[in-house]
Amino acid sequence: MEIGILSKAQTSNLPPSGGSLLNFRYIISLESEKVNIWLEDRSSKKQWQTGMLKNEEFVTAGNVFDARDYVACFKQCLDCPLGDTEDAQRTLIPIPGGKLQLQLGLKIRLLGAARSIKFVFGLQLVDALESKLKDLQEELGKLRSRVDAGSGANRYVESGRWASRGNF
Repeated sequence: MEIGILSKAQTSNLPPSGGSLLNFRYIISLESEKVNIWLEDRSSKKQWQTGMLKNEEFVTAGNVFDARDYVACFKQCLDCPLGDTEDAQRTLIPIPGGKLQLQLGLKIRLLGAARSIKFVFGLQLVDALESKLKDLQEELGKLRSRVDAGSGANRYVESGRWASRGNF
C-alpha cells in the first residue's frame, strides 16, 4: 500500500490556543483516499497525528459548500461562452435511449492554488406534455407581468370613458 506525502515541512510556527508559538514540523499524507496529519513539537519532540481520516470525518456542514454555491457554479458553467475553457466549461454527451450526460467543469482558486473540479449529471428525457406545460406557465407569467405593468393605465382609460359618457 503506497503512502503519498502531500506536504512536508521541517519548521513552522503554530499558535496554540493558550500560550506561546510552537516550532513544529508536519507531514500531511494520503493513503487509500484517507488523510493523515502528523505534527511534532521541535523542542519537546512530542508528536501528534489525526490517524487515517475519510473525507466525511473532517468535512462538515460548516466547511463544505452549500447548495446555493453549487447552483451559482453550475449557472456560471452553463452561461459561459463555448470557447471559454479557462474557468468554466460544459459538455453535453448523448446516451442511448434519448438520455444525455451533462458535464460541468470549474477551476477553483484557493490560497494561490488552482484546482479543476468536474460534475457529471445524468439527464432523463422529459415528457413532451410536461415540457409544453412549462412553456405555457412561462408564457402565462410573462402575460401577467404585462397586465400588472399596464393595469394602472387601463383603469385610467376606462375611468375616462365612463366620465365622458356621464356615467361617472
